[in-house]
Amino acid sequence: MSYSRTIRPANRIGTAAAVGALHVAAFYAVVTGLTVAFVPTDDPPPITATNTPLPKPLPKPADHHPREQKPDPLPQPTPTGETVIQLGPLQPPWPTGGELKPTDPPLPPRQPVKPLFTPKAARPLGQPGQWVGESDYPTGELRLGHAGAVGFSLAVGASGHVTGCTVTRSSGYPVLDETTCRLIARRARFEPARDEQGLPVSGQFASTVRWQIPD
Repeated sequence: MSYSRTIRPANRIGTAAAVGALHVAAFYAVVTGLTVAFVPTDDPPPITATNTPLPKPLPKPADHHPREQKPDPLPQPTPTGETVIQLGPLQPPWPTGGELKPTDPPLPPRQPVKPLFTPKAARPLGQPGQWVGESDYPTGELRLGHAGAVGFSLAVGASGHVTGCTVTRSSGYPVLDETTCRLIARRARFEPARDEQGLPVSGQFASTVRWQIPD
């Protein structure tokens, strides 16, 4: 026999209303229970802090062990950049009485170094007396009777050729002086001078030509 059949119609309506109210209450409880409301605040309270002083550290126990003594510092430079060092009285390391004697013997005198080769002056080749002859006498000077001795000095190059002629004593006649240097510079040949190494070098040669009218 079914249970619904034993309940009266009036009781059925009340029961259905009660069940519906329970369902509505349950649904409202579920909806409102799952909702969280957040209320923002515009001005949050300021954060405050309080400074609490820390306790002072306890003093370290005294060190009863002796420490090594530090050396004295080096002298510091003066404002002028110089270092001042104080010295005691100087003691001579030599005896105060008698003469001082040298400990080392004196050095021997320096001997002159001998050259490897004896230097030589320029030497003329042939007979210097034949560099100028009677046929070289200027005709005009011969007709005028001009005569005299001409001293000259020659510059001789390392090749043995004359590179220059200078009249060191004039005959008194410019034509005779000029003719002497011109002829000798063209005709004279020399063996060049030699230095200490035996190498040919430039040198000099001096002599005299006498112009004399033939008989």
